[in-house]
Amino acid sequence: MAEKRPADDSDASQEAKRPKTDDNIPIIKRGIVIGTIKKLHPTDSEFIANASKLQISSKNMCTLVRCWKIVNPTTTDDFNCKREEFKDQEIPTEITQLYHNPVTRLYNRKSLGDILSTDIISDGLDQRLGPGGYFGRGIYLTDNALRANINYTHKSDSYFLLQCDVILGNCKKYDFGVYDKLLTREPAPKPGEPLWTSLLGNIAGNDEDYVVYCNQQVNIQYILEYTRIPESVLNA
Repeated sequence: MAEKRPADDSDASQEAKRPKTDDNIPIIKRGIVIGTIKKLHPTDSEFIANASKLQISSKNMCTLVRCWKIVNPTTTDDFNCKREEFKDQEIPTEITQLYHNPVTRLYNRKSLGDILSTDIISDGLDQRLGPGGYFGRGIYLTDNALRANINYTHKSDSYFLLQCDVILGNCKKYDFGVYDKLLTREPAPKPGEPLWTSLLGNIAGNDEDYVVYCNQQVNIQYILEYTRIPESVLNA
């Protein structure tokens, strides 16, 4: 009888790409199931809430097509531990829901299969793998779906966003047009300022970016697939 070799990460990637009859996709790391990606039905309350938020954020220019809920106890535990750490340090622990565009990452993922074939879902976002930006190498997020949308330079029938829970803590707000491309962590506080744990930048008017430099401050909650109004319609 042939010996069955143990599954490895490549097996996990292939398994994650295969369609599931029950619409649940396992989150697999080193051959071990650590969580679930659950496809939400359009009548589910969470799908409806995400669809409404996306439309409001994009001024009705983006429409939610499909939505998957991420259930990953490992990244959730890390996230909750960071909240407790902030609480002990008397740093604000409120959770903010923000969008992250996977195309802005080093992986440049443009499809669900692309996203599932990486460690984005199993390990969470990693600021070390970001492409960098006006505020250095961090995890860039926004509450504006249109702002996240502009990073898509390719044309497609649908696009993807990650909706995340974020602990901003003490967020340093930069003046309009001010930036620092050399940042690799939170800006150092000046005398009298709190210990900064994130920042909010504004480079071009209303295009605001939140940036965090600690992976555990971000926990992916949903993968959103959406369509957007074509430029030809907007310019008509």
